[in-house]
Amino acid sequence: SPELELRKTAIRAIPNRGEDADLDVLLPLYDSERDADLKDFILSAIGHYKNQRAYQKLMQVVRTPSEPLERRKRAISALSQSKDPVVLKFLEDMLK
Repeated sequence: SPELELRKTAIRAIPNRGEDADLDVLLPLYDSERDADLKDFILSAIGHYKNQRAYQKLMQVVRTPSEPLERRKRAISALSQSKDPVVLKFLEDMLK
């Protein structure tokens, strides 16, 4: 939908279903979205998932220097909620 508020509402609703297959929608949507505000909403939605695909996307956002600093911080915040050893190692390596 071209209406921003409707798109935000739809994006917020996707993680409520709790299905990992929803990442099939969110991940490519994040990559193709041009609106910065909407991209932030999508990243927040991805951060609700606790699996490798979501973690990989969040780590990619953190590693990408062209991503805005605030968005990269948001991705780190989402990753910090994980107990996954790969994520913990990633965060530890960032401190070195």
